Amino acid sequence: MRVMLVKEALPRQRWRSLRCLIVLALLAAVPLSPALFQDRVLLPADLLMVMQPFRAYARAMGFRRVSNPILDAVQQFWPWRKYAGEQLRRGVIPLWNPYMLAGTPFVANDQSAVFYPETWLFSVMRPERAFAWTAFLYLFASGGFMFFFLRGQGLRRRAAMIGSVAWMYNGFVVGWICLPSFRSVPGWLPLIMGAYNRAVHAEGHFARPAWLALAAFGVGMQFLAGNLQISFYLLLALATFVLWVAAREVRLGRSALSPLGLGLAAVGLGAALAALQLMPTIEFAFRSPRVGMSYEGMLHYRLVWPHLLAGLMPDIFGHPVDYNHWGAAIGGGNRAYTETTWYTGALTAVLAIVAVALRPRRQVWLWVALLAVALGLALGSPLNYMFYLLIPGYGQFRGINRAIVLACFAVCALAALGAQSLLDGNKGALPGSGKVRKSTGMALLGAVAGALTVGFAGAVWAWIASGAYEAPGIKLGPYTWLQFARLAAIIILGAGFLAGGVRYRRPVWWALAVSVMAADLGYFARHFFPLVEEKYTRPPSEIVTWLRQQAGDAEKAGKPFRIMALGSSALNRFAPNLPMFFGLCDVDGSDSITYGRYTSFFNRYFREHSWTAIPGFFAVRFIVAADGLSSTPSQTLRLRKTWECNLFEAVGASPMAELPAEVLVAPHDAAALRATVNLATNHQKPARGVAVVECGRIQGTGLAARVRRIEAGKPVRVAIATSNTGLAVRRPNPNHLIVEPDRSGEGVTLQAGSAILVRETYYPGWRAYLDGTPAELIEANWVQMFVPDV
Repeated sequence: MRVMLVKEALPRQRWRSLRCLIVLALLAAVPLSPALFQDRVLLPADLLMVMQPFRAYARAMGFRRVSNPILDAVQQFWPWRKYAGEQLRRGVIPLWNPYMLAGTPFVANDQSAVFYPETWLFSVMRPERAFAWTAFLYLFASGGFMFFFLRGQGLRRRAAMIGSVAWMYNGFVVGWICLPSFRSVPGWLPLIMGAYNRAVHAEGHFARPAWLALAAFGVGMQFLAGNLQISFYLLLALATFVLWVAAREVRLGRSALSPLGLGLAAVGLGAALAALQLMPTIEFAFRSPRVGMSYEGMLHYRLVWPHLLAGLMPDIFGHPVDYNHWGAAIGGGNRAYTETTWYTGALTAVLAIVAVALRPRRQVWLWVALLAVALGLALGSPLNYMFYLLIPGYGQFRGINRAIVLACFAVCALAALGAQSLLDGNKGALPGSGKVRKSTGMALLGAVAGALTVGFAGAVWAWIASGAYEAPGIKLGPYTWLQFARLAAIIILGAGFLAGGVRYRRPVWWALAVSVMAADLGYFARHFFPLVEEKYTRPPSEIVTWLRQQAGDAEKAGKPFRIMALGSSALNRFAPNLPMFFGLCDVDGSDSITYGRYTSFFNRYFREHSWTAIPGFFAVRFIVAADGLSSTPSQTLRLRKTWECNLFEAVGASPMAELPAEVLVAPHDAAALRATVNLATNHQKPARGVAVVECGRIQGTGLAARVRRIEAGKPVRVAIATSNTGLAVRRPNPNHLIVEPDRSGEGVTLQAGSAILVRETYYPGWRAYLDGTPAELIEANWVQMFVPDV
């Protein structure tokens, strides 16, 4: 017998790998093609048609119903990415965002992702178009990185393609596709692991540092992508992988110090690369309202066991696009579809079971362990409590269910190993190969039977449970069984092609199996993606047009103002952050991380009970009201316009900056808060001409010398010099605020001993300069900026 071994030529190997990457690029583009090449956008902009003030034009624009109600995509990431793109195009790094929450940090909010290269695309494209192109680049890159990682683990191209396609369109990414900072982080995990693994095994003076640099680059990019919670889960997966590699080295008689050191170096260098983002974000996070959240509060966001069925049948609990999603109510709380889906493909699940059954490599146990950890975290196991006690900031992670992203990765890796085991059991006429093929065939058959059994049992449970949510026209029962039929069809067809590949040893069978997987995941993604007509990104509105004109004129005159919106629900109002998209400054806002001092103050004392005091305290001139304001005193507001909804003008609106005539110096913070609230909510005497400061903040200023004695608990009134002139406020860029005497009074100068109160949120990092000379800047009125010595 003669055995011939032939080594494939390197150019041919590279060409075959390149073909795989081309296929991945095509698979990434197909579901997004309407937004890439036609007049669609990857953004649920049609949500505006059910919001004020745009809903009045819904019929004229041919609107029927919302494609997919992903609210945060419209009211958060759309305005944020537009703002970031505009400022980057001007050559400005936007440290500050003056358009929401009366001014708030922007770069420090990691979801702004200003330093992440993907965000830069928004500076050269219309943001509505950029959402689709950044999603395409992400999907292709994540699939390519997974291919790189799996090939580095010694898997054949067919097996690597299985894992790459599954990872590219996993349920976590599909569910968060319109929220870039959520879906952008996970894609870097396979690159980090792949580069780290090659660094461990590299030889030569250049190879190891090069692979280590690539791993560190991946760590840095995932930090810059903009979600520290998902970054934590990635680092947890990396730590698990590093420990497994170190244990493998020990088992082979080598030292574990090198792999451990390389892992620490990759994380350290990556964190240094992202330090410009990490440092302000960590500082901001510890100033947010989430600090001090209880462990029980964290568990409120966990998954419950029935949600795991979404790993086999993503729509078993309904679908938001089909308007029949009832899974949010399972286990209490309100978990959106995006929070529970972790589908990686029906055939992927079968191959993962095959990997566990055949255990072709010890690495199977690594991914089984990672899967167990991920599910334990997502389901609220005591493992969360350990992290809650040991890791600073872990208690701020509300959505612990999002650890499911690691389960997606583990299942994809197991599926690739399962495919490899089928390929390894198919090696021609070697001795015992028939027995090997028989064992692989039995494993495949058992995996199919197991998946179908679990799917059927889950469908029966869901069919019974959905009866409580059945309503005319919904028909949840037939919909549930349709999901099981889809699961069975995909598994039987895909497993048939895999069996053909095992038996007949031809690539065409594997190509057909990958095609079934791609079709399954492609439909899953396309069904969820909100690909709406671009016209909905430019809705008409007379109120918005008029307000933008007023804001532009006011900016030129140095008299900027804010607006606020009132309504009975999130949709029956001018939604938070949306004014930002139209260049309007808002006193309200919506964000995952906010400045806790401002938001707690605003929500507790103004939002519900004393909102009529807001114009006089926060420089709000106009109020967009979806509901009537019949109870509002006529001397406070006057109706300015009645268009799509009512527009009121505040009679007592304060200017953005003023010269107070007196200062209330409080002995401590509690007294300062009481005095500020009394001042702001006193409707008989508007909160103008007075500033409240805490005595400790004025130490070292000229104002401190005028405070002789402070009685316990009582503020001291201090009269200060003022000038008979107004102040003009100009903002050349978000990071600079210029306050000067109003141009209407040429030659007017401020008296010595005057002070300036700026009704913008005070946050550490702001600096004041008087004619180029540094000046003291302190906090007044609990949340506003104050220059005590002018």
